[in-house]
Amino acid sequence: MECGDIIQLVLLVITAAALFVTIRTNNKLLKLKFFSEYTKRYQEIMLHLPECVDNKEVDFDKLDTATKIQTIRYMRAYFDLCSEEYYLQKNKYVDKKIWKEWESGIEYLFAKPIFKNAGN
Repeated sequence: MECGDIIQLVLLVITAAALFVTIRTNNKLLKLKFFSEYTKRYQEIMLHLPECVDNKEVDFDKLDTATKIQTIRYMRAYFDLCSEEYYLQKNKYVDKKIWKEWESGIEYLFAKPIFKNAGN
């Protein structure tokens, strides 16, 4: 093997390694951006739900009309978000750890009386 061939081989290996590192870094950044966007949507929904969502004593039917409308609007947005998250998990677009976080949050909120009673 001549000196020129060795240099080309070394450059090829360096290029391949740099490409691998770039792809891996971009993949991590995309996952982080993806997770961040879903977290932002979740926070936006939670900020618009009334405080009474955490109150076990609140009867959905006794809320005033404006609060009911707002609550249902953001509950629907949350249901849509959960549906998307489930789809992403089912099609293996999210890591198992992320899905476990999302799943535990979904179960926590769906167990709230106001979520159960709003559909009646």
